[in-house]
Amino acid sequence: MNKKEAQQLIDRYLAGHADARERALVERWYERKSAHERLRDADAFEHLADELWTGTKLRAGINIVQDTGITKSARLWRQVAVAAAAVAAITLGTWLYVNELASSRNASRNDEVVVNDIAPGRNTATLTLPNGKTIKLSDAKTGLVIGDKSLTYTDGSSLRGAFSDEAIFSNNDVMLTATTPRGGTYQVTLPDGTRVWLNADSKISFPSQFTGKQRKVLMEGEAYFEVAKLTRSSLRGRSGTLQSGSNAVQNGNERVPFIVETKRQTIEVLGTHFNVTAYADEHRVMTTLLEGKVKVIESGDSMTLAPGEQAYSDGDGLRGLKTDDLEAVIAWKNGQFMFTDEDLQSIMRKVARWYDVEVVYEKGFQNRGLVGTISKFENVSKVLKMLELTGTVRFKVEGRRITVMK
Repeated sequence: MNKKEAQQLIDRYLAGHADARERALVERWYERKSAHERLRDADAFEHLADELWTGTKLRAGINIVQDTGITKSARLWRQVAVAAAAVAAITLGTWLYVNELASSRNASRNDEVVVNDIAPGRNTATLTLPNGKTIKLSDAKTGLVIGDKSLTYTDGSSLRGAFSDEAIFSNNDVMLTATTPRGGTYQVTLPDGTRVWLNADSKISFPSQFTGKQRKVLMEGEAYFEVAKLTRSSLRGRSGTLQSGSNAVQNGNERVPFIVETKRQTIEVLGTHFNVTAYADEHRVMTTLLEGKVKVIESGDSMTLAPGEQAYSDGDGLRGLKTDDLEAVIAWKNGQFMFTDEDLQSIMRKVARWYDVEVVYEKGFQNRGLVGTISKFENVSKVLKMLELTGTVRFKVEGRRITVMK
């Protein structure tokens, strides 16, 4: 949630125009008392409220009556708005002010988190060649480009390693695999010009050249795709030849479909932008369409998505959803953690993959939904402190293990 959205949400809530979901979000923030629960008395809370109201500039056009005769109802209304503003401040990166006040109550525990800090993930990946040899891709580069007859980085520089471009591109059936570890991310441009962003702990396998009647890749983990639109004639121009026996070769203007295979879903694409989440430790595979049109297939069932729609598989068939929160779906690609009423365990799985840590749970912890946004390039201590400000969870960091406490 950015500043503009936070302002609009508060404005709609106080004007009585918020829908059920928006009211639930604002009231959940207030119920958790993320700011004032950490202060000892009402006067201190009122002081914090005034500081937040002015200092974060999140008035959202709201006029508060400064009157000693203000009703209890109006006071509660104002406090709800202030609590919402506090969380919006967190989202905008100004939550450090609130945390400074809170840390005076839990200094020793917060110091422990900082002392045991863990750096964020970075650009890092490997490329596995057909002979099984693995090349470590440069951490100083942002992406890999599979060219017509060469492998380069996105800045045009060459890969250096014990391999031959000629050996890789001499056979159309040669498969390459790009893999990101836990704590890694990388961009890969495929032979057809399709761009793929890999999230942490993910992989994609693809041919060194696309030929024939389809472009097919295999993936695990999470990836965002911007698929190049391609016709038979343009494919022939890229790869030199098309596989014989393909009836579709007769029509040079026919679109060449792009196929993504995951453990549960097959996604058929002609040219579009979409996100696929298919981690082994997640109970469902999710495809989200941002632009264009895709067909999702699972075990004989199929579903065609329009922008803003999702298809998920959870072992009990293929189901569809509509989302208005596409920004949150691809936040990882844009360098952010963005949570919209997301349960704590789901959040911590993302933290574990990005920071390459082990997460354990203390008995009795509450797996509640949380709201917030923060850069993925902060150290883990800042992410954990943001979550602690909800007042519903605490953390202990020991080496590369994070314990979630009730």
